Amino acid sequence: MSKRQVQADLWLLLVTLIWGSTFVLVKDTITKIEPCGLLAIRFAFAFLALLALFWRRVFASSRWEILAGAFIGLFLFAGYAFQTVGLQYTTAAKAGFITGLSVVIVPLAAFLILRQKPSPNALVGVILATLGLALLSLNESLSFALESLLPLKGFALEGWLSPEGRGWPGPVTNVLPFKGGASPYDFGENVRQMWGQAFNRGDLIVLGCAFSFALHIVLVGAFAPKMDTMVLTTAQMGSAALASAILSWAVERPSLDLPAEVWLAALFLGVVANAFAFGVQNAAQRFTSPTHTALIFSMEPVFAGLFAYLLAGETLTKRALVGCALILAGMIAAETKSNEEKIIFTLGTSTRSPEEFLALLKHYRIEKVVDVRRFPTSRFEHFKKEPLAQLVKEKGIEFHYLGKELGGYRSGGYEEYVKSDAFKEGLAKLEGLAANGKVAVMCCERLPWRCHRRFIGRGLAERGWKVVHLIDIGRETKTLSEKYERMRI
Repeated sequence: MSKRQVQADLWLLLVTLIWGSTFVLVKDTITKIEPCGLLAIRFAFAFLALLALFWRRVFASSRWEILAGAFIGLFLFAGYAFQTVGLQYTTAAKAGFITGLSVVIVPLAAFLILRQKPSPNALVGVILATLGLALLSLNESLSFALESLLPLKGFALEGWLSPEGRGWPGPVTNVLPFKGGASPYDFGENVRQMWGQAFNRGDLIVLGCAFSFALHIVLVGAFAPKMDTMVLTTAQMGSAALASAILSWAVERPSLDLPAEVWLAALFLGVVANAFAFGVQNAAQRFTSPTHTALIFSMEPVFAGLFAYLLAGETLTKRALVGCALILAGMIAAETKSNEEKIIFTLGTSTRSPEEFLALLKHYRIEKVVDVRRFPTSRFEHFKKEPLAQLVKEKGIEFHYLGKELGGYRSGGYEEYVKSDAFKEGLAKLEGLAANGKVAVMCCERLPWRCHRRFIGRGLAERGWKVVHLIDIGRETKTLSEKYERMRI
């Protein structure tokens, strides 16, 4: 493991600790401010902090980058909204563990949205986490309360208002009736008496937070490789702040006349837990793999429980502790790759026909083609960038272009270019793609010692990857002689 990767992992661990500590802080702060009001202020602080640092990049960005970031930010807002509201009905420790389920949900969401098949480890993780959630949330008789799935007290067709006429519903007993008869919640009360109360309503709300964060992670994975990550992050904070303010205005009575400790808490949450943490995450992931990142983030619920014990005096029963352990085991199992060797293939287009090229991909079960040509064109029409992307996509193979980061023809030679941060950032993106599918790095030359992809292979080998250079079906090479390694492009 390289020095930079160790440093990146330590920074990510610090981010995880910060996020874990916020559960207790948020739970204390929302006793003095409405939930969405707190979200609006903390996201606004985060947006202003990032805009102050990256305003040139933001104003120079394209409309699509801003729109993509704003769209992703809506899921980030939903995650924080569910989490903040759910903390009113459950403990900080339980909220931390349930939120961590997003790490388990991500492989399933990636399959549905990005068509990335979940590994067997991911399925094992889902089973373990589900069992853990059951132990954490069900009562001693393991009965199930359907009441949790019915409308919350105080929510009626007339609007999202409690019987008091404002704010989020509390533990009230008199319910505003629906038009035309008694509240359907009466049915929930009967169910509760029959089955007992198992799932705490806060647990279910925080579970919605886990799904929202999972979708946020998947969407970032889809857009971040193609766009400026700091612009995306800034746009996310802005859209989340706006959505929080709108919802606060609709269902709460927002006010800026707040105690000093609330402003300080919102400032910490916005600048440190949002702007700083997400900024560090984006920067650190250039030098470490998504699997490493997910494993480190699985420590968040552990930190949440630790801070809940140290700062809030909360306790967990033995059964709940077993449930927490199963959830943590599920998250680790879902994101831990098997002991099989990490392999990345390389190949050249050369003079192959479309049929020959596709046959080579099929033989080695390639799932993603990564084009590293600096100038992605060819005298063969089917190997020009757009036709090639269409050709492989028709066969269910993903196409990615990293020629800007990893392409050849560099001033001073490619051996000098490999020392640059731009090259290392390109390798980090390549590793991210290879973490969830079998990748083939593609350039023009059939023979790897005539192509700059040998230097890419060397860089990957230094990061622990086995690199296989494909020449033809059944003809491949794993190592190149020192003579050819010393050749310059």
